[in-house]
Amino acid sequence: TDLGDTRPTDSRYQIILHHDPAFPLSTLIDLSVTFSATVIDYGSGGAAADLPVAFEVVAIHDLDGHVEDDGDGRLDTEHATTDSLGRVVNRFHGETTPNRIYTVEISVPDTDTVPVRFPVRVTAAACGCVQVNFQYDGVQEKTSLHDFVVSIVPSDFKCGVHLKPTTTLDDELVIAERMAADINGSVRFDCIPAGTNYTVFAKAMGAVDMCVAAAGCDRTLVLEPNSCDQVTLNFYDAELKPSGLYRSIDHFDFSQLVEACAGGETTIVGCATSAGDIGKTICCAITELNKFFNKPGLTIIETFQSLIAYYFGQLAADVIDLFKDAIASVITDYIKNRSPSWLQDFFTIGESMMDIINYLELHSDLQLAKPQQYTVEGAHFYKELVLYWKIGCNPADPNFADCGRWPLSMEDLAGAQVPTNIVGGNFSATISNFNRLLVHQHEVGLHYGKLVLYVLNEIIIKSITNGQANSLLGVAHLWLDCTAIADGISNMVGGVLGPNARQNIEMLCNNAVDNVFGFVEDYLGALTLGSSLMLRGSATLVDDNCDADLLVDRIINGTWEGHLQGNSQQATVTGTWEATRK
Repeated sequence: TDLGDTRPTDSRYQIILHHDPAFPLSTLIDLSVTFSATVIDYGSGGAAADLPVAFEVVAIHDLDGHVEDDGDGRLDTEHATTDSLGRVVNRFHGETTPNRIYTVEISVPDTDTVPVRFPVRVTAAACGCVQVNFQYDGVQEKTSLHDFVVSIVPSDFKCGVHLKPTTTLDDELVIAERMAADINGSVRFDCIPAGTNYTVFAKAMGAVDMCVAAAGCDRTLVLEPNSCDQVTLNFYDAELKPSGLYRSIDHFDFSQLVEACAGGETTIVGCATSAGDIGKTICCAITELNKFFNKPGLTIIETFQSLIAYYFGQLAADVIDLFKDAIASVITDYIKNRSPSWLQDFFTIGESMMDIINYLELHSDLQLAKPQQYTVEGAHFYKELVLYWKIGCNPADPNFADCGRWPLSMEDLAGAQVPTNIVGGNFSATISNFNRLLVHQHEVGLHYGKLVLYVLNEIIIKSITNGQANSLLGVAHLWLDCTAIADGISNMVGGVLGPNARQNIEMLCNNAVDNVFGFVEDYLGALTLGSSLMLRGSATLVDDNCDADLLVDRIINGTWEGHLQGNSQQATVTGTWEATRK
């Protein structure tokens, strides 16, 4: 026969096995199995007759692929000669050691012929084959599941009773084990003892870490010798357990809330007209406070203008409007640049203080109950409020992050002259997608107006005035010279205001002081009725040590979204949070 150029290498000879080397030959202990091959001679274009051939066992492994050296299986012969058709036959004896796979090599000595190798499996009982395929209909992304570990165990282990996502199998109980990379893979067990029932159990890892995210289990019928059973394993989601007590840190951003629910451009007098709408009044007052610390002259002159319109008519207010920016700049420049140093410090710290009350950090104990049907009941118990301002802190200092940190316990706040009434809140949450915690909307007792007033009066003002004042109104009477301001405005626009303009303006100045500062104090001090924080959020559950009980060690990437609830106004509050098991 003309074989042409079909040989796979440049060697003269090629060895062709008479069975598929991808599947092991099988025999039992004390029995044997025969194998054969044909050697082709490309030099003569036909069978390689009368050619010496060598046989050798080159490796021994157990059924899981581990190298062993105690196998006593043997070949009938280590040397043979091909017949006239180029064929050679040999036999492998299983002897006495079960559960071994021997690698047999056939070669042509003293030539460059490529040897061939194949496995021979020796067991104590007849083997059956199991092909395991995967199916998943859960809520996680299929691509997030990985490292599918499939175990064959005795049928005494029952699905859902002995075998759960948290089950850890002892090595001696596992008949065989294989791994697949993803849900699209499959595993094949070539030698499972035939004639008995068995259970297939598998786990899959998830996206965030190497913890179990899904599991599958199935009991099968008796395996038949030398046949392959097909099993489709359905995977279901594991359930992380966040029950327990956690230390939680929450960061809230109130800046959008204040801007939105104040209703746009505001004035102190305009804020006063919104009385009765608690949500809007809180935001309006805090907006004016923000504006006051950044542009105190503008706040004061706008209040003058509103009061002048009330006392002298709109025409007079329109005249003031022509000079408003100039007067506001003069007042702001004086306050921030030419007033006493303690007053300048007050406004510098005041700007920083407004960042403090716009961005709050709260520490709490977070108690989560045992999940029931993927639903978790929880509660915040606030323990501490932490304020930060960086006045006097050096950004180059390695400890800059902790500089200006001012922790206040709930006991401190409860005993304050202006108690802030920060309390916790109960909530329910849902566990979805294995490790996603969705917190349903709930109410938190955070009286924001009182908190702002407490920070301003009891901390900032007391500190900067060395105890001379503990309110904005007290500060104003320390430094605001209404007589000088009235002289300046009267000289600029007094002619259009009629007789006694200077005296009237001084009176208006004092009224403006009372309105600007007294309004903020009075309203923030009283704005606790009917106001609460409504929140909903989400977070990721993490089991750091992947222990068998699936307990959650940390909660990360938490977000909050909600609103300050008043009589009719709502506005957005955002935040982030994280928690660690205590």
